[in-house]
Amino acid sequence: MDLVFIDHHFTNQNNGSLSIVDNKASSTGFIIYNFLKNNLKSDISLDIAKNIYATIVGDTGSFSYSNTNPQSLRLAADLIEIGVDPYEISTGLYENEPLKKIKLIGLVLNTLELHKDGKIAFVEVTKQMLEDTSTGKQHTEGIVNFPRSIKGVEIAVLIREDKHDLWKISLRSKGNINVALIAEKFNGGGHIGAAGCNISGTVETVKSRLIHEISEALK
Repeated sequence: MDLVFIDHHFTNQNNGSLSIVDNKASSTGFIIYNFLKNNLKSDISLDIAKNIYATIVGDTGSFSYSNTNPQSLRLAADLIEIGVDPYEISTGLYENEPLKKIKLIGLVLNTLELHKDGKIAFVEVTKQMLEDTSTGKQHTEGIVNFPRSIKGVEIAVLIREDKHDLWKISLRSKGNINVALIAEKFNGGGHIGAAGCNISGTVETVKSRLIHEISEALK
């Protein structure tokens, strides 16, 4: 079976029979839209439009991140003209959380640590927290943005316990620090403002290694 790989992360390894990668695109949905319209000459149905609009909203942080550009805003307008309801997409993405996730957020925020004069923020998710709140790894999505929102924080890190001595790392940047380059140090990837990787070791060791690499990036 042929594999088509479509991505907007510059760290993608192009693993596929056909790879379409554009790291200047605001989202993968933007690339798919252009491919459907310009290469396949396909009509864009309302269902397709909704999904593409959702990718743009999600990857641009509701048009607030640095990757928001005129092209993504023009495409959003075109999708709205097709019939996409921005309120429907926004509430579906951001105002539809189960109560158990809110309880998980409370536990996670209690682990908040600031380092390097408040420029680096860490939060931690353990398997025990997930068990206590009857949540799963999917419920940790977006939590890293809470420490990122703190005044003075340049890079936020969420570390999630996965297996014994293996931690899933989510990195978010606020400013000009490219967290994808930090993630690459640990065989991960992503893009300038958001990236991830896996690191083995104790939680203390993992934090220490991350603090070292992030501190180097902040210099």
